[in-house]
Amino acid sequence: MSDPGWINHAKGPVSNSHYNEQAIDRGLGLLHWDDIAPLDTDDYKGLHWKAESELNQFSQIVVDDQLTVTFYNPLSRITIAKPRDVCIIPASGAELLDPIPIEPYGSADVDETEHKHVFKAVRFAEETIVEVTPAAAPALFDTDLHPRHWAACDWGQINNEIVLAAHQGEPLPWEPSSLTPTQVEICGEEYLRLEHPSFRRISTLGGEQKDVDVIGYAGTTNREVIVAEMTGGTTTDDLDRRDRLRKHEDYADTLYLFAPEESRPESIPSTVGFVSLERMFQQLVASDRTEQMIREMLMYHHA
Repeated sequence: MSDPGWINHAKGPVSNSHYNEQAIDRGLGLLHWDDIAPLDTDDYKGLHWKAESELNQFSQIVVDDQLTVTFYNPLSRITIAKPRDVCIIPASGAELLDPIPIEPYGSADVDETEHKHVFKAVRFAEETIVEVTPAAAPALFDTDLHPRHWAACDWGQINNEIVLAAHQGEPLPWEPSSLTPTQVEICGEEYLRLEHPSFRRISTLGGEQKDVDVIGYAGTTNREVIVAEMTGGTTTDDLDRRDRLRKHEDYADTLYLFAPEESRPESIPSTVGFVSLERMFQQLVASDRTEQMIREMLMYHHA
């Protein structure tokens, strides 16, 4: 199954709220590269290197009938839909004019000098448009998973099954492999709280912290330093993370590596506690509070 498409109204003229509001009302995903009409990338030579890729993506979304997620920034609203066609949409002041349908990679006869902007657009089939909320589809609003610096691309950072389930209003399979990388980190931290009721995190979860995901304390009088790393990756990835954890042996009392059982490294030092994602999942499901958290992560509120 191919990756879902991604369109982000983040920068440039498309990020203006008045264009965003009209775009979401009309079922459009907008792109702006220069105020000219073609989607033929030969007309954009000399522009930013991303222009060709993003313009091609708009046409390819239609050619491949690609299920596409559109993030309407600054409205922070997300829709999922199938494409109808690709269009050129001139803007007169703050108003988007009528779409001019074109063939993928084609062009339209537009006098660019008569308009404030000339947008490229994917127009979505109205009957397929579903707007989701952070509560209904939390993974889609996770900015750590959003493609960085791209207005249009394939969304390879997220599993297409998550997008399809959110579009169809269905839950994901009840298994740890359905969790996103960020959700694995959150679940790992909750597991630590089950094992150490006084656990509290004292550093940022994941993100820019290169070596580990969690540093925290447990206990009060004799505080225990806990360091943990969570991954849904491969054996090679887990070996790398194991070695990163060992850099913290001098000051940490307890080290944890969370990973799938199938990628458990053959050699794990006695200072590192290995917790399989399967075991973590089972433990969290056995607790009422965290079982409900997993239900919400895997979109069982639909069921």
